[in-house]
Amino acid sequence: MILLLYNIFELEETVANGVQWLIKIYHQYQYFWKYALFGFMAALVNVLVFWVLHSVLAEHYLFSNTIAWVLATLFSFFYQQSGGLSVQIARLLALVSRVH
Repeated sequence: MILLLYNIFELEETVANGVQWLIKIYHQYQYFWKYALFGFMAALVNVLVFWVLHSVLAEHYLFSNTIAWVLATLFSFFYQQSGGLSVQIARLLALVSRVH
């Protein structure tokens, strides 16, 4: 029983160290992670719009691809114009604090 508790405490310490390491890496490469996240989201917008236009609505693939690219580019543009992720999080937190 004592050995099991020791292993649980050791596991908690290992997880805590791993979390601290992830936080350090996040802060070190903060801008990279933000751009990677929203780059992924722009790619997701592109793929979803293409799929809807081409597969669901049966549009031609060149038309579908063009519209998907334009919408993904607009998504990225408006994200950059809005001030980025930190501004969006601050707005969300302000909205949530007003609701409660």
